[in-house]
Amino acid sequence: YKGTATFAGEVAGEAGTVEILFEGTSPGDPADWTGTWRIISGTGDLAGLHGKGTFYNNAAFDIHYDGQIHFDP
Repeated sequence: YKGTATFAGEVAGEAGTVEILFEGTSPGDPADWTGTWRIISGTGDLAGLHGKGTFYNNAAFDIHYDGQIHFDP
């Protein structure tokens, strides 16, 4: 699967919106899936925010994620 999500709020005191691309797979059980995420765009003070990471779910709505974000180019 592949999709986007929009986050509106503050990161480190900076406000704006961020669009996040997520891609992943579900190898069998619909509640068991894994994938990657990355920031693809931002607005306001979050226009310069960059980041990427991974996520997984091993039970219904038990989502875990990891990654790094930064304002550096």
